Amino acid sequence: MQAIVTGNSWSCVGRVDLQLGGKKRGTFLKYAAPRFATHSAVLLMAAAMPWVVFHVPVGASPAMAGASVPGAAMAAAPFGRSVDGIGWSMSGSLVVPALPVTPPGEKHRDLIYYQAVDGDTLRALASKYGLSVNTLLWSNPKLVDRLTVGQDVVIPPVDGVLVKVAASDTVASLAQKYRAESDAIIEFNLLRHPETLPVGDYLMVPYGVGPEPASVPQPNAQTVSAGKRSWFVTPVYSAGGASYPFGQCTWYVNTRRPAPWGGNAWQWFGRARAYGRPEGPTPRVGAIMVTWESPYWGHVAYVEQVYSDGSWLVSEMNYASPTGGGWGRVSYRHVIPGTIPLIGFIY
Repeated sequence: MQAIVTGNSWSCVGRVDLQLGGKKRGTFLKYAAPRFATHSAVLLMAAAMPWVVFHVPVGASPAMAGASVPGAAMAAAPFGRSVDGIGWSMSGSLVVPALPVTPPGEKHRDLIYYQAVDGDTLRALASKYGLSVNTLLWSNPKLVDRLTVGQDVVIPPVDGVLVKVAASDTVASLAQKYRAESDAIIEFNLLRHPETLPVGDYLMVPYGVGPEPASVPQPNAQTVSAGKRSWFVTPVYSAGGASYPFGQCTWYVNTRRPAPWGGNAWQWFGRARAYGRPEGPTPRVGAIMVTWESPYWGHVAYVEQVYSDGSWLVSEMNYASPTGGGWGRVSYRHVIPGTIPLIGFIY
């Protein structure tokens, strides 16, 4: 826009009869007055804006906002302050906070590779790391409750079953085996390609369930079976303490592992459980084997070795066999699964 001087006044281009070059300069304003009025109104509105901001209700209606006077909280806020995260800046601009970012999911603790020290037990470690004893048992299939110095213990991040992936394992087969959800396995382990599991790596089955121990034997007469054989047992109950007569199987096993619960051999399974000792259906080195091999008192033995075919070697006392043994004598026996009336193993 070009400014032109006419006498002692200023005007904007838009005058219809402007004459130059020394000619008559008499003119009239056709648009100047409306423009001056418009500019003045804009300036007045700009000056009044701060007052309008803090005195005119802005926002949801009272019915939606739950307030008797809409905008009262915003109007009452000091200049430059915010209400519920929304406010006006010192320059008069509306300030709206950024949308919150959903926090990442809770990071699970990594696997812990622990080396046992003197006095360690699985029960104590489970309590220390907030896990169940069964979780440590299922995730460390060769360990018993009482650990020896230097033994390696893998401690999972949550309850469940930690497995070492075999070539035949799939997400679906592990979920079925350990009574878990396939989606939970995939999500917990962040599996990008769940159709191909990394053989030899650890995989967590969160909140899965491993092999569970048998129920506590009852003191009533009953028939028990193993393989093609059956045994009729009539249990003899004992209220005795942890004092075992020399020469009996209980006396010998108590010398290998303390058994403070007392009772006849068949009672050990239930009483050990009441003492908080972990139990299970499979042999482990250092476990106590409990059987119905004596139809009255039961029988206990100490597991010395476990073989790859699932059989195991025990040492025991007061067990007569062709290879020796008997009252007061320690003998060794190779046990084949399914050939004895097994109650279970105390770990």
